[in-house]
Amino acid sequence: MIYLCTQGGIGNQLFQIAYAIKLSKLYKKKIYLHKKHLNPRGGDKRVRSIENLGFDFPYSYKFLPNSKLIRSFYVKYLSLGTTYIDDKTKGFQFKSNNDFIIDGFFQNPIELEEVKDDIRNVIKTKLSELKIDKMPSNRVAIHIRRGDYISNLAAAKSHGFVGLQYYLNAIEITASNIKEPIYDIYTDDIKWVNDNIVPIIPANIKSKEGFDSNLEFLNLMGYQNFIIANSSFSWWAPWLNCYKDNCIVICPKNWYANKKECNLNKIAEWHVL
Repeated sequence: MIYLCTQGGIGNQLFQIAYAIKLSKLYKKKIYLHKKHLNPRGGDKRVRSIENLGFDFPYSYKFLPNSKLIRSFYVKYLSLGTTYIDDKTKGFQFKSNNDFIIDGFFQNPIELEEVKDDIRNVIKTKLSELKIDKMPSNRVAIHIRRGDYISNLAAAKSHGFVGLQYYLNAIEITASNIKEPIYDIYTDDIKWVNDNIVPIIPANIKSKEGFDSNLEFLNLMGYQNFIIANSSFSWWAPWLNCYKDNCIVICPKNWYANKKECNLNKIAEWHVL
């Protein structure tokens, strides 16, 4: 069996789900979401539950310590017949007769290419169920994440807001490549968008106070053209590209505040600014 300890928001959880699916297919093991170690809330406290996207995994109540450090020690040295897998151990060959505890982030799209269709098919089924249609080809989804990237010291130090100029440059590129583009903005800082983006370009702010983040995420999946933030929340929609049409995707060159390298902005077809 595979026991998955999810972490972070929707985008992060999807990476973990994708890696679990990869191991499930390779080792023929069933996936269980570890109920005690689900982390369904993000920095703005909205629910971010992966089950709401259409993934139907059973829950496990297997004992695991709360602290990740203690959890890894417990699984590695005290839990016989169990293999602990995080970002340091992924890619190794695992004992096929062991249970797996998955406890990392696994943000490498190259490693997950083989399960891309599995993820896409689940999402497309959910889109159909909720009657979320494909958007016209001239619509551009813009994701602006400020919230915890501004207010939370750890998030600001790790990622940080990409800045107004990034969005202005990206809008200029889309305007040159798309006939009569219409911009739809998804954001956690509506006031900033109204003050800084709306006066420059006509735009529809799709987000609203209390807007369910799972629904917001699924709505992004209906677009073909994207200006994304340095956030896995908006990364998944263009990577999955549910309708497999030609699209324009613009992403930040600096995914992290310290400018360290990142696998998420190395998609060959994307414009990097």
